[in-house]
Amino acid sequence: MRSTFPALLLAAGIALPAVGIAQPAPIKPGLWQMHLESDAIDPAKMREMEQQMKNMPPEQRQMIENMMKQHGMSMSAPGDIKVCLSKEQIAQNDGWQGRGDASCKSDTTRSGNTWKFHQTCPEPNPSETNGEATFVSPEKYMVKSTTTRPGDGKDKTTKMNAVSTWLGADCGDIKPIAQPKRK
Repeated sequence: MRSTFPALLLAAGIALPAVGIAQPAPIKPGLWQMHLESDAIDPAKMREMEQQMKNMPPEQRQMIENMMKQHGMSMSAPGDIKVCLSKEQIAQNDGWQGRGDASCKSDTTRSGNTWKFHQTCPEPNPSETNGEATFVSPEKYMVKSTTTRPGDGKDKTTKMNAVSTWLGADCGDIKPIAQPKRK
């Protein structure tokens, strides 16, 4: 359970494309359902985590669900995460900064409804991500990305695909994803 939660946070962060331009993403604020497929998320571990959650005492399960909501997400099924993006985040491109690390540098090129991005992040967790976000409509977007991180003598590459669908303007009790202020 402990190793899967950080992987979910990482995958959700990667699913939000890095945007280094002034124009906000052409999407609606509110609650979004992200379906993530990534080689960083082991489906067997996700099923195991889901089973562990079902078997927990109700108060312990509620505590974990509340912790996820405070981090701006809720898990509805393995690989499916709900996140809340506020109007302000979208207008300022907060919540669209890839990993969300203030020290990361992002560059984006835009062609029609497709935005290609490149993000580099320094130590202590260095990474380099290349990806593409396609905005199908204000209520649907898709992201493909490849992230490379140094590993034990060998770089580790992670691929991720996400399809995000807008569920509505009301996020309920899920708070918007908190992002650090950029320098």
